[in-house]
Amino acid sequence: MVEDGDEVLCVATSRFRDKAFACATERGQLFVFDLRQNNTKASLKCVLSSNEAATSACFHPKDENLAFVSVGMTVREVDLRKLAAEGKAKLGGEDEVGRVMCRTEEEVGQCAVSTSGGHLACADDSGTVTVIDLDRQRKGGKAGGSQAVKRLVRDGHQNTICSSVCFRPRQPWDVVSGGLDCAVVLWDFNKARAKLRLTSQSDDPRTSETQVFNPPMVHALAVPNTKSLANHVACARGDASVAVYEICKDAVRRRLLLKSSKGHSSSVGHCCFAEYSADRHLISGGNDGRLVVWNWLQDAEGAEDLVSWSGSHGSKVNWTATLPGSSENVLVADTSNKVSVYTAS
Repeated sequence: MVEDGDEVLCVATSRFRDKAFACATERGQLFVFDLRQNNTKASLKCVLSSNEAATSACFHPKDENLAFVSVGMTVREVDLRKLAAEGKAKLGGEDEVGRVMCRTEEEVGQCAVSTSGGHLACADDSGTVTVIDLDRQRKGGKAGGSQAVKRLVRDGHQNTICSSVCFRPRQPWDVVSGGLDCAVVLWDFNKARAKLRLTSQSDDPRTSETQVFNPPMVHALAVPNTKSLANHVACARGDASVAVYEICKDAVRRRLLLKSSKGHSSSVGHCCFAEYSADRHLISGGNDGRLVVWNWLQDAEGAEDLVSWSGSHGSKVNWTATLPGSSENVLVADTSNKVSVYTAS
């Protein structure tokens, strides 16, 4: 668990660390835990800010020692080796432990790294998606240099919060964003243009974009890493559903709407594909405090038959993540200072 009075906002896992995960918290801290240790204390701790929340974190996919954390209007690169050497660290300004890689105009809601490790993306409250060329940024010195930064605005989430962002595996120039305008946007960040814009009306013509109660705002996005499934994108939405799109050649080939009486009764706050089942399952957590495991690839007549398991977690879910292995493989952060660990099969 993290410190008393704090709240875990995000959980991040690493392909290099099978039983370890990181937490970003409301009090601007980063913690790293290892489930192989028989205690609830963090193995590493980093204080990034005393007055701003650490809203998200992600590990570098090629370097096991690097993590990125969004804090306020910045994204910092943290070297875990230095944290391990010091036990814990407090960061002030652009010091050698936490280098600022990105600055935005509004608070960053989420950051993500491409599967190649070459680019960093962040979604902020102004509706902008910012993509950073990490190699150029490191060589260029000052954060925000024009050669390293692409800002994606036009035909995106203008005048609203961009809540989530992710890169598409095996599509080197594709990034996907979701916003509180109920839209999902597929971008070619190399050309800084939107290629595809999806709204709730494209899922169900009876749904109005001005829906007052539980509008289908996009709160989180997820993509599978399995090669055969890499064209899919899942969206956690405010209308108690998870939408899954299969995107091929910049067009939607198939839509699947996961909404069931066995599922969520209010906004879905987060979702992720299950690493323990090679992405054949999808985990969702909601404001209703429920966790749902969806067997989304199964042939079924309706979404009711796609619910593999549903249960009460007890508190509003902030984040979900999974680990490989047959036990202790589902991680859930809620409004407390704890991360709950479940076993799913």
